[in-house]
Amino acid sequence: MATGGLAGSRVALAAALSIASLTCARVTRTQEATFIRTSVVKPAANLGSNHVERSRSRLALDRDAIRFGVVQGGAELFDGVTTRYFENHCAICVESDPVSRLLLGRRPGWPRMIGYGALEAVSTAYVYQALHRSSNRWLRRLAPYLPITITVVHVSQATSNLVTIPSHEWGRQPHRR
Repeated sequence: MATGGLAGSRVALAAALSIASLTCARVTRTQEATFIRTSVVKPAANLGSNHVERSRSRLALDRDAIRFGVVQGGAELFDGVTTRYFENHCAICVESDPVSRLLLGRRPGWPRMIGYGALEAVSTAYVYQALHRSSNRWLRRLAPYLPITITVVHVSQATSNLVTIPSHEWGRQPHRR
């Protein structure tokens, strides 16, 4: 009896699978027939081109520009955190980068660092995209080097902040008198 029940369930399973496959095949054939009918009605002007042009806004960023912007923003955040930590734990320490010092001041605060960092990341992403979409081959090839260079500069500045340790140990508060 147990084998008869098992055989019966196998037959029922096989029947269910065959009905499901026939139903799926019928739907697929219907979709293919619909696709063939609509693909035959293509206008003659589009038969030669494989690339579909979409109108894009000039403000829309492509994926690569967004990726470069996010990585650059992370490097700027790393630089900002190490700068603030370094300056908060050293009384005589000031910003040494001349460009940052001109824009942010001797002892930059979070509002200015966030504002200028976001402005730098977004503007670099738009400049990268403009260079990447240029008709000039050399500009297209050089386009990735702009955000990569700025990211490397921020990572090197943050590393410099970590390497140039103040006179006390990290994590210990200076003695206050």
